[in-house]
Amino acid sequence: MIASNYDITLDRAAFFSMSLTVYGDDNAAVPLPFGVAFYADIRDKTTKKEITQFEISLATGGLDGKILVELPETKTKLLTSRNTYEYDLFMVLEGKTSRLLEGALFVRNNITNNV
Repeated sequence: MIASNYDITLDRAAFFSMSLTVYGDDNAAVPLPFGVAFYADIRDKTTKKEITQFEISLATGGLDGKILVELPETKTKLLTSRNTYEYDLFMVLEGKTSRLLEGALFVRNNITNNV
């Protein structure tokens, strides 16, 4: 399976969350068993340096293939609109690693100085 492309725009210093559903080759949602693992880095597109990682969890126990991909405020504060970022998301299921999603990540700066 080839990773889907999805570009993300988020607000700096604000909580970010998106819900995704993992589908198999038959276009049916994949039940995600206990022990499935996900990981996703955010890297500076120019230097390839890792900036932070998404926090990923099963949204509804995994039976319907839904996951939550999140960044708390502490992590979005590490990002700025001056840089261009890229990310990809991997799943490890039954010993097989699949790259599910990749794309660019754009950041809108905050105006308020307190955050």
